[in-house]
Amino acid sequence: MQQEDPTSFTQMPSKAQMDALTIVRLRQLSNYLSQSFSRSLADSGLNPPEWLALRLMHEAGQLPPSQLAESMATSRGATSKLTEKLVRRGLAQRVPSDGDRRGHALRLTAEGERLAIALFDLALSLDDSFFDPLGAEDRHHLHGLLSRLVRHHHRIQSA
Repeated sequence: MQQEDPTSFTQMPSKAQMDALTIVRLRQLSNYLSQSFSRSLADSGLNPPEWLALRLMHEAGQLPPSQLAESMATSRGATSKLTEKLVRRGLAQRVPSDGDRRGHALRLTAEGERLAIALFDLALSLDDSFFDPLGAEDRHHLHGLLSRLVRHHHRIQSA
């Protein structure tokens, strides 16, 4: 007798079955957060991935596009399009790469630095209001769990 695969469904899973999936809840939360952050960033003309790129370049000083893509967990192609937009807006610039005459690194312009710093305050405010329903202990615990998952999946993707 063939054993039935408990993960296969012959009909659409029920709402309760879907709601029990952590990935569904994380996707819903990600959508709410992305929408809130996009609205908050609207005046700057940036979207959340562009803000993240500014923040990462600000932290690093300058970094190669491949490292930016890895840090953002996006493809090099998507990162290239994103950084081209930041360069055209005068927020980032390409500079010769240390030790590789053919390559380049990305660095924020003075305007990009100013905007990265200003928008970090906005992100802190959004973070506080979005996660306000959780107490400080729950927020700390959630942050630790999410950080552990990010590190784990980063190692898998990098292997």
